[in-house]
Order: sequence, then structure tokens, then C-alpha cells
Amino acid sequence: MFTGERLDPRLSLGTQIYQLHHSRYIFATNHADSKHVLDLACGTGYGSAELATRAKLVVAADISDSTLHDAKTNYGCTNIEFLVTNALNLSLNSKSLHLVVAFEMIEHMPAPDRCLEEIRRVLIPGGKLIISAPNRAIHSPGRRKPLHKWHHFEPTVEEFRALLENAGFHIESLMGQNAQSNSGTSLKKSKRNPLIVSAVKAGQMLLPITPKWLQRVLLNLIRDHRLFWRMLPSYQPALSSDISFDESRPDLAMNLIAVCSVPH
Repeated sequence: MFTGERLDPRLSLGTQIYQLHHSRYIFATNHADSKHVLDLACGTGYGSAELATRAKLVVAADISDSTLHDAKTNYGCTNIEFLVTNALNLSLNSKSLHLVVAFEMIEHMPAPDRCLEEIRRVLIPGGKLIISAPNRAIHSPGRRKPLHKWHHFEPTVEEFRALLENAGFHIESLMGQNAQSNSGTSLKKSKRNPLIVSAVKAGQMLLPITPKWLQRVLLNLIRDHRLFWRMLPSYQPALSSDISFDESRPDLAMNLIAVCSVPH
């Protein structure tokens, strides 16, 4: 089902939100050399393909069978295995992986502590977890309940740190991820643009019932001809260089990124 939650590069290539997502995978790929890697909640699969350029094996896991079918069609290669599984009960052997990448998923978990227990179970001693979460101080300021309807929780920096440490992880670094405020079509600008808001709402309602052939036509117009984005008066392509990772003040960042390890 199309909800707009899973990033599809065909729809968002060249936008700030795409660069925020893609840059996390570029960062994680630097830790993936010759390793067995789990891309948990892999979604459309673009990140699994990035990890596969350096990893020995990538397990691309998601709860949605239809999403994985599309991911395999678009990004399948010899060192990616696709697995339908629940993050709260992973269909994987204990101590079988060197690295778990968990981007844009922990906030969707009704029991994030249980999810982290499962991740720790499948990692070898010394194995690493690279995980992201939206910073509640920025995304839902002054609230306990997230503003985003698909999020069960959004942590502050200290809550994120406590969650990971209570699950038995050693935190090697905890960073904030930001985009330059004047770069590309920003998330803030997108949310204020009535054309974008209307298009997203229409897509969430109509795409699930749109014939496959028409979906392909629409995706082609958006992906190859940049039709939708060029309709925006303020459209600018964003660059990977616009994205930064910084340990100094993660409390002021849009997103939190942690690199953790399982103690020996």
C-alpha cells in the first residue's frame, strides 16, 4: 500500500528529503566492507543496493511482501537476499550478522525496546548497529505524542541514548543530521507548499486504487521528466554536500544517528 512513508527515489530524487535519507546509507556503507549486513525495514530497497556495493551479503528485510517484491524487481543483485519478517521477531539466527542498519524505522515500532533486543540477538559480539530516529525536539516540540500519524514515538537525545544503552549497546557516537536550511526543496518549505501537500494527500488516497499501467506512466513523468517538482516555483535540486553529520549539538538536529556496538 502506498502511504508516502517509504522513500521512493523515483519520486524524490534531487530533493532534500532524498539526500537526507540517501546520505545515511552512504555513511553506513563505510562500515559494511565484506560484512554480513541486515538492512532492517529496507522499504523500496535503494539503500540495500547501496550497502551491497561494499558488503559481502545484505539481507533486505521488511514486513511488507509487496514492497519487497518491488525492491527485488528494481534493486535485486547476487549479494542481496530479500526477507519478509517482523522487526519484533526476526526470522534470523542469533549472532549471525556483523552490521544492522535501521534507518527511519524505530519510531514506527510499538515496542522499540523489544525491537532493539532482537537486533542485539542477531549481531555477533563486536557487531555494530547504525540507527536513526527523528529528534522530537524538532519534529514534535513540546509534545510527548508525535505529530506524525505513523510514528509511535520520537525520542529526545537523552531518551535515544537511554533506549540504546538499556538494550545493552555501547554507543560509539551519537550525531545529529542536518540539511542546510537554504538548500534544495526543504522539508519545511514542502510542508508549507499547498501544491505539495495536496499532491501527497491525493497520492495517498488514489495511488492504491490506480491501475498499474497508470502508476507506471505517472512515475515515469515524475522520475524521468521531473514534471511534479518543476511545477514548484521554488524548486531547487539538493546536493549530498548539503547534508551534515555533527556530534557537537545533536539536540538541535533534525534527525539523530547513533553508531553502537555489542560488547564482547
